[in-house]
Amino acid sequence: MTADALDFALALHGYADATLRHDLLGSYRHLAPFADVGPALTQLKAAGMRLGILSNGTPALLREAVASAGIAALLDPLLSVDAIRIYKPDPRVYAMAADSLNLSPGEIGFVSSNAWDAMGAESFGFQVFQLRRQPGPEEYHLAGRTRVMASLSDLPGLL
Repeated sequence: MTADALDFALALHGYADATLRHDLLGSYRHLAPFADVGPALTQLKAAGMRLGILSNGTPALLREAVASAGIAALLDPLLSVDAIRIYKPDPRVYAMAADSLNLSPGEIGFVSSNAWDAMGAESFGFQVFQLRRQPGPEEYHLAGRTRVMASLSDLPGLL
């Protein structure tokens, strides 16, 4: 899906450079985390929280990305939609997470900076913490249905 979106964007802007495409796709595996990520995850882990990822990315991409970001030891499980062959925001994806963790939806705190993902998780019954690093219009009528934060460092205080 990411490759298809990149192909669309490259075509839209008139680029047909295979090397550029390869390099951009490869960069997804080595993104630097925001400065607040490591400290916030470390604080939550020290407080006894179980932290994981639920992603539309592949298992290999997830493993490589969290290792490259230096946060792999803080996250378990790394759940990929590859296991069920559907994408978020399909409710079956969120159900996979609840089943994997052996928790009811209301027992799960879900963080996303993607409004569509926050909407899907909130509709499923997760407690949603919407990370909005930049101001902008509200999407999916989420006001009052999610807790909004500007930085991941705000999360421990919201729990």
